[in-house]
Amino acid sequence: MNTYYSDLTETWSNFSLLVDTAASLHEQERKQTSRKEEEEQRMKRIFDLFKRKPRSSVKKPLQNPNGASTSSSSHLFDLNKIPSEKTKNPPNPSSLSSSSSSCLTENNTSSRKRRAVQEGKRSFKKPKVSTLFTWEGKDTPDWMLQLMRDTKGAQDPMLIFEKTLFETDVKPSQSRLSIPFHKLIRNDFLTPAESRIIEEDINNREKMGLGAVLVDQGTKKWGVFLKRWEMNGSWNYALVCGWNDVVKANGLKYGDSISLWSFRCRGVLCFALVPLPM
Repeated sequence: MNTYYSDLTETWSNFSLLVDTAASLHEQERKQTSRKEEEEQRMKRIFDLFKRKPRSSVKKPLQNPNGASTSSSSHLFDLNKIPSEKTKNPPNPSSLSSSSSSCLTENNTSSRKRRAVQEGKRSFKKPKVSTLFTWEGKDTPDWMLQLMRDTKGAQDPMLIFEKTLFETDVKPSQSRLSIPFHKLIRNDFLTPAESRIIEEDINNREKMGLGAVLVDQGTKKWGVFLKRWEMNGSWNYALVCGWNDVVKANGLKYGDSISLWSFRCRGVLCFALVPLPM
């Protein structure tokens, strides 16, 4: 074991293990002031104003000196004019419709907020996978072949994975490239000894993982670790400890498509990062 890691000491000695953190989204909705209460208060004030108004049409006939018939006639006439308690303050249909409309508006607003948040979550969790280009079934990139020729002991290049990057793949706080098992093009890139190291690491609290080297198209090299963990009920590989530097150096961002190749250099596991053409 010590012999295996000593081959990689110079490459990743400056990298420290970063803790994987989970980002959570908290939604907080603010309550809106009910228009119904405001409308009821307004109608109450209007009712009080009508209630205090003197009934001049009833009192005037009693003071008329022209006789009973005139008084009686005037009295009867005025009574016909007096609105009943039912008609004096009829229910305001606009008030009911306004209240009902207010409730519907509030419900619609809340529904729109929930839909917007849910659509936002779906949009950043599931980027569209590029179908314009794939290295699967094609020849090894020329720069990799040149790397094999220029690097002593480099051999066995193989395409193992292609992916459109999620937001979590390029987020500094996550510091990892997620590689779901079911998305692997090939799963035979590990030796039996390397597979055992990763298996034993699953129950290891420190979770150091399997040391490896990653190289980009500019032939720049980084020390990384390959780990395995369970996420959302399925198994995934993950490249960690140095992945943030790879993202920064290559300008990777959410929605970019990449391919990952593996090869061997004097027996050491190596990966090559190849962006997919747009």
